[in-house]
Amino acid sequence: MPTAVGNNWSYVELPAPGFTGDTNSYNLAITKDTIMTLIINSVNDIGRWYRATGPSGAAPNYYANRSDGLWRTFFYNDGTNNIVITLLMAKFPATVGDTYSRPYPPPLQNASQEVKVLSTDSSMSVPAGSFRCHVYRVTSSSDGRLLYDAFYALGVGLVKIHIYGLAPADNRITGETRLIGYSVR
Repeated sequence: MPTAVGNNWSYVELPAPGFTGDTNSYNLAITKDTIMTLIINSVNDIGRWYRATGPSGAAPNYYANRSDGLWRTFFYNDGTNNIVITLLMAKFPATVGDTYSRPYPPPLQNASQEVKVLSTDSSMSVPAGSFRCHVYRVTSSSDGRLLYDAFYALGVGLVKIHIYGLAPADNRITGETRLIGYSVR
């Protein structure tokens, strides 16, 4: 995902055919950069992070490209403490079959997501164009439930997400997020 101030992406969220739900559009825009110190894999990471604003009302996220992939961090308060969550969103370089774990975003504590690289050269077409993508499958570590597949194109960023059903055995795609436009430096 290109990280530079001024980069932006437009997305549409849709229910899959046969499912009901609202259609929602939003923009993700990198608005500034900052130097932060975070702990990544038990190591102090001191470096440039890029603040991205997303859907209205959502807290900002910070993104950084590191030698092992795209990282995201965000902050929240659990009512008692300020908490920092740092996640490896997309491992890169990646090989089909690579796996890694990441903490599950709040409010679930002490949970995790398992991520598996399904493809490093998958063709994907969305309203913004056709792309060659890395595909990452995210599952819940607690029950093995499919959560979503994320499609990332090098030099572009997130292109598409397939969202899966809520039951552990349900692997039907119930919704999608699609890239409808972008501007990167």
